[in-house]
Amino acid sequence: MKFSQEVIESLIDNARVDHKGKNLYGTCPWCGEDEFGISLGENHLFGCFRGKHCGENGNIFKLLTFLDRTDLIKDKDGWKETDVFGKISNPFMDVQEDDVEELPNLNPPAGWRRIKDHEYLRGRGFTDAQFEKYPIGMTRLTKKFKDYIVFKINVAGESKGYVSRSLKGKEEIDSLNKKIKQRDKEKGTKSPLVLRYINSTDTDFSKILYGIEDYLPGLHKGIIIVEGLFDKINIEINIGWALKELGLVVCCTWGKKFSPEQVRAAKERGVKTVMIMYDPDAVDSSAKYGLDLEFTFDKIGVCSCPEGKDPGDMNEGELMDSLINYKAPVQFSQSKIQKREL
Repeated sequence: MKFSQEVIESLIDNARVDHKGKNLYGTCPWCGEDEFGISLGENHLFGCFRGKHCGENGNIFKLLTFLDRTDLIKDKDGWKETDVFGKISNPFMDVQEDDVEELPNLNPPAGWRRIKDHEYLRGRGFTDAQFEKYPIGMTRLTKKFKDYIVFKINVAGESKGYVSRSLKGKEEIDSLNKKIKQRDKEKGTKSPLVLRYINSTDTDFSKILYGIEDYLPGLHKGIIIVEGLFDKINIEINIGWALKELGLVVCCTWGKKFSPEQVRAAKERGVKTVMIMYDPDAVDSSAKYGLDLEFTFDKIGVCSCPEGKDPGDMNEGELMDSLINYKAPVQFSQSKIQKREL
């Protein structure tokens, strides 16, 4: 559903359009402050920039209901029907319960043995709590994983795959791969490169929302979603105290996107609030999925990370700042658009 600019301007006090003609800014109908933005595109997503002091957000239907102007919907000469609204009204409910396939059980590499200590992980801040919580191991039988830490990924107590991380640093790996490429060029061969990560190839990670089993209805209030296991663990190490106070559980996806299966896993657990904390290079993904998930959960927040740092590298202060200063999806989208325009 899309109204003309004139109609939207009539709904907002002190309305003025941005220089690209894509958004209107004006007085928030809820709090009365001049910190309100609404899109002129399909469905007119809006948000108040006052965060916890207001932060009201939604689409044109919510605004018209609040203003008691639903009469405008009946006037089909005044608005344009679009396919976009149909797509975003419930984007994660395409997969029905009967369509869900059980993930196959997959064992870790041959010779995998659990470890309770390791210098590399201690250097990354791991404590006894992490070694107790996560099935961390290594293997000497499989040459491919000789210099890797291997995490078994358990879902409902069963192994569904593994992810592993090289003990070598990024600079060392880049140097080794440069030598391998040079040697292959001279000999006309093609050798495998050294990888920072090796994950089980038969695991459909898009169907796993790792950590959701820690969420206990009645005890927890929401989840933080990050990309990758190390981002998840770093948050737990640095602000575990805050997670307990706020009633939050950290979950991770693999890839900066969500699947219907992952969303359903959260809904079935009773999750009401979702905070997205993806890497700084995932601004578009954070904005897109933040807006989509608004139609599925009661509250969605999008957290910004410091430039050049992902949640796996951030310290306690940076993580708390990111979490406290979250934005509603429409606010996040508009703030990023404004930043690019400057």
